[in-house]
Amino acid sequence: NPTQGILDYLSKHPADLLVMSTNQYEGLDRWQNQIVAEPVARESHTATLFVPTHEEGFVDRDSGRPKLRRVLVPVSPDVNPQLAIDMTAQLATTLGCDSLTVVVIHIGEDEALQSIRYPSRTGWLWHTMTCQGNVVDVILGMGADFDVDLIVMTTAKQHSLLDLMRGSVTERVLRGARSPLLAIPT
Repeated sequence: NPTQGILDYLSKHPADLLVMSTNQYEGLDRWQNQIVAEPVARESHTATLFVPTHEEGFVDRDSGRPKLRRVLVPVSPDVNPQLAIDMTAQLATTLGCDSLTVVVIHIGEDEALQSIRYPSRTGWLWHTMTCQGNVVDVILGMGADFDVDLIVMTTAKQHSLLDLMRGSVTERVLRGARSPLLAIPT
C-alpha cells in the first residue's frame, strides 16, 4: 500500500514539506483509481506541494530556475490566514523571487483580510479582493483568470460526512487546479 508506506516512512523521518504529483481524478475515476497524494497529505499533517501530472510547475525544466510570478492565496476566517501569507513570502524568498504578485482573496465578507500583515519587499505586490459565490468555483476561476503559477491554501480537517465523501475545499480545488497547489495544515 503506497499510502501507508509513505506515512510509515514519514513517521520515522518527519519532513517540513512534501512534494507530490497528483492525477486529479474526478467522479467515477476517483473510485476506480488508487488515490495516494491526498490521503498522505491529510494524514501526515505536513505542508504539501501538489503538482498536477499534466502541469510543468513553477520551475523551468531546462534551467532549473524558479518562474514564480503570480500566486493566489484564498483565505478564510476559519483558519489562520497569516500562515498562508507567511508561507508564500518564505517560499518566494527562498526561491529568490524579485518580482511577485500575490492575489489574496476571501469569499464572503472581508473580515479575514483586515488582520493580515503583508511582508514588504521591493518588487512584491499584494492585492486583496473579496468575492461572492461557490468557494471552489471562485478559487478555480481566479486561478485561471490570473494565470497563477501557484495556489497557496491553509487547510483544516474534514468536518462532516459530506467533507469525507467529496473532500475538503482544498482537495476539491486541487482536483480542478491548473497550477501547483501548496496546502498548509493548520
